[in-house]
Amino acid sequence: MEPLRSFIEAVMDLHGSERLAELQLVDPYQPGQVSVLKRSYLDVKCSDLNGRKFLIEMQVEPVKEFAKRVVYNAAKAYVGQLERGESYLSLTQVVAISICDFVMFPEFEHYLSEHIVRETLSSRSYLDEVRYYFLELPKFQKDEDMLTTAIDKWAFFLRNARSLEQVPKALSTEPFATALHLAEWARLSPKEWEEDDRASVYLQDQRGKIDFAIEKGLAMGRAEGKAVGKAEGRVESEAKGKAVGKAESVLAVLEARGFVLDERARKRILDTTEIETLDRWLRAASLVSSVDELFEC
Repeated sequence: MEPLRSFIEAVMDLHGSERLAELQLVDPYQPGQVSVLKRSYLDVKCSDLNGRKFLIEMQVEPVKEFAKRVVYNAAKAYVGQLERGESYLSLTQVVAISICDFVMFPEFEHYLSEHIVRETLSSRSYLDEVRYYFLELPKFQKDEDMLTTAIDKWAFFLRNARSLEQVPKALSTEPFATALHLAEWARLSPKEWEEDDRASVYLQDQRGKIDFAIEKGLAMGRAEGKAVGKAEGRVESEAKGKAVGKAESVLAVLEARGFVLDERARKRILDTTEIETLDRWLRAASLVSSVDELFEC
């Protein structure tokens, strides 16, 4: 939700205390593996902690009466908040954000426009219950080195995400890095999606094995430390138990990754008592490509 929240804040130019504390989906959409390819992840309804509703959609092709459709959807979302007999006091603001891959308003050049109801003489807004924003991507012509604001970066992302071959420096930080990953994932074919999903599950399983192995090794070390403590001084036994626990953790991580250790390598790890060395090996155990590489760390 962080990319979505950042995008809304950029469109509405929210800063400081005006920023959105939290967002939640009003109508969560759980797509299947294939249908996910047919729906933009920005085509959502969400609300903040104050109940304010946000309707965000992306329109690729110009369609007749698109503006009326936007107004209709916003009005429907506004009146749809009330059940029969409920008070008007419970109504909250609705914000409709439309991302257009075409020029919606040729009368002006700016790519982001805000539309609200104002009193004609004072130009003040007294009826601020429904607000509209239109982001017209063809009007955005800035290069990467010209991106200075958050909305500039989002407009650049939305206009160029499909054609980017590498991550631009301006979009290398969060939440843009996450948004780029989502955009790349959404472009996958059904087969690629399935392969990517399997790879993600495999990586999660491997991380789980490594975490379990570390915990198991530390537990074994603590148990051995207690046993040693019966025969040795308390301080010495605690230090030895800690070293044994870390050594067991190193072995467990390597074995969880599929390495077969010979007796020499196993003995070297178990005989090591320097905590700093064991910590270094434990950090490297989940990354190295061989046991010999571990000993070089």
